[in-house]
Amino acid sequence: MCYILVVVTKKLGSALVTIVVILGGAGEVWAVEWGECQRTEFSKLQPDIVIPACSRIIDTGEASQADLAEAHYRRGRGYHKEEDLDRAIADYDKAIELSPELAVAYQSRGAAYADKGEYDLAIADFNKAAEQGNAYAQHNLGVMYFQSEGGRQDYPEAVKWFRKAAEQGYAEAQNNLGAMYMNGQGVPQDYAEALIWYRKAAEQGDSWAQGNLGTMYFTGRGVPQDYAEAAKWLGKAAEHGIA
Repeated sequence: MCYILVVVTKKLGSALVTIVVILGGAGEVWAVEWGECQRTEFSKLQPDIVIPACSRIIDTGEASQADLAEAHYRRGRGYHKEEDLDRAIADYDKAIELSPELAVAYQSRGAAYADKGEYDLAIADFNKAAEQGNAYAQHNLGVMYFQSEGGRQDYPEAVKWFRKAAEQGYAEAQNNLGAMYMNGQGVPQDYAEALIWYRKAAEQGDSWAQGNLGTMYFTGRGVPQDYAEAAKWLGKAAEHGIA
């Protein structure tokens, strides 16, 4: 049977939704609103839209192996947002089975394991994603080693992973690396280095970094005391609820 693939982009509210329509030779038609299943920022993810959309892609039996892996990963995120961790992990498992190099699936499964308190499994998955260069996983590994989750507190190891994520421009890791320098945890105390990383994160809009940078200017640590500059950055932090 010959299939014709038609891709149409429609505007649905403020979002662009891609409709993939496959026309079969005998006139069969099925449509998948792939855009509803597409990756979005986790905080804005809507499970009631993502889960059914991804399920339709999975259930058609027409998706490629790579697309099927992506659909399982994305549906897993929907279940994860609903805090249905077992279903989320099952989907992440399937995504990894279909695409063993899918770093985001390891990262997300690690986060689900961490949410369940299964820290050894979380660290193992974060490592797999981090070694592939996933900045989120690198940052999460840093947090795990900093907070002693699973009894593994190791400040130098936390610094190592914060640095890897920070060098990729991940703002939370930049702020955390700045804090490690500020407090001399895992590295020699170095206010100048702390200032560099706080500023990088603050300029990306990280509110904690803005507060930390403002405090440095207020106290004059690592930088000439400057109340105007302190007020600027502390004000930005306050706009995001950081007092």
